[in-house]
Amino acid sequence: MTDAPESPATAILPEHAPIREKLTSWLVAEGYSVREGQARDAAWMLVVEDPAQRRFMVGQKPNRADVIVIQGTVAISEQHGRQLDELPDRERDDFLYDLRFRLLGLELDFQGVAHPLRQVMLNEHIYWDDLTRNEFFRTLKRVRHGIVAVIWSVGRKLQQPTAPLADDGGGVEVN
Repeated sequence: MTDAPESPATAILPEHAPIREKLTSWLVAEGYSVREGQARDAAWMLVVEDPAQRRFMVGQKPNRADVIVIQGTVAISEQHGRQLDELPDRERDDFLYDLRFRLLGLELDFQGVAHPLRQVMLNEHIYWDDLTRNEFFRTLKRVRHGIVAVIWSVGRKLQQPTAPLADDGGGVEVN
């Protein structure tokens, strides 16, 4: 799911509404803030923020009422991107492979772990059929761990402390 330009909200189909309502109630009960979002390729989308200000998108495929998508995005700051670009080719390639293997170890689908490293998207698909609250939050936790793995890996490679958000002077932004 990718953010769509702001546009008027579209009506949610009756078969999608109960799923969105159930997930919203689970998230709010666990202390997450939730707001409506929009995406070009989703029947509905929630923008979810955890207490540490990491943001996730939770949505449903428009043509698959049984598929829920959880996505987290880490944007690499311009400064950190340049520093990674300046690494020797071999060192940078080794770093990217290590990051890929780390994300695979978390059993996450991902995009963007390539040169130049500017944005990493982490995705997980789960199926609504018999979805439990426990399974949903385990999946959300796996995406959250992927976000942290990217942030910490970049910070460690560049030997700099990383802050969770770029707007406070740190090196990455979590969307």
